[in-house]
Order: sequence, then structure tokens, then C-alpha cells
Amino acid sequence: MKTISKFFFLFSIAGILLAGCGKYEEGPAISVKSKTARLAQKWYLEQTIEADGDIETPSPSQEDDYIEFQKDGTFIFSDGTSSLQGTWEFNSDKSKVSYTFSFEFFGITTTVTEDFTILRLASNEFWATDTDGDEAHFKTK
Repeated sequence: MKTISKFFFLFSIAGILLAGCGKYEEGPAISVKSKTARLAQKWYLEQTIEADGDIETPSPSQEDDYIEFQKDGTFIFSDGTSSLQGTWEFNSDKSKVSYTFSFEFFGITTTVTEDFTILRLASNEFWATDTDGDEAHFKTK
């Protein structure tokens, strides 16, 4: 009987601990990979849900566009004909990711930083919202 009591006690403790492991609204509740390891890969846009509820999917010419986050804090965005490079970082509690890039337009260099709130960060799915409330769903291939 003591063995059964110990089992249920340990099972209850594990359940309480695991219930608190989920960082992101849409999950996953627990992962063996670090957040950096999950984000650091090549992501393809699956759909965008605009703040007004409209859903958009990439056109056939955009299906190979990607953003690739590297573990060293750099990223590359490619649309098939050109690419953009910059840096990325999590905020202190890893609930948001910010990326920064620079571009030149008519001889003027502009630096842009974008912040996204992470909704889901799994090994094959990455969902985030921007400051306008638009939600992007990415997947790996």
C-alpha cells in the first residue's frame, strides 16, 4: 500500500510541475529542446491572420520565402530573389522575440527593430503576433 501511495504522491507532484511549464499561450506545455534550439531553424509562412480576422496564405511565388534564425543571434530572410540579414534576440522572459535589420534607400541607411509576442514555439511550428495584432503562423518543411 505504501508503494501505491508513493506513486500517487510522485504523480501528483509531477502533474503540478508540468502544468507550470508552458510558456506560450498556444504551447507546447513542455519540450525537451530549448527555446533557442526550437527557434533556430528555417521557417516558412503558412498563413497570416490579420487583426480584423482576414486570413491570408502565401501566393505560389511566395511559398519558398523563408526566415532562418541562427543560434548565434543572426537571421536571414529570403524571398527567392533577394535576402535581408540582421540580428534577433529574446526578451528577458523569452515571451517575445525582437529582430533588427538595416537597409539603404536613396543613400539613407535605416535600422528597423520589430517585436513579436510568441504564441507557439514548437519544433515544427512558430506562431507570433506583431504590435498591430496581426498573427503569423510559420512551419518548417
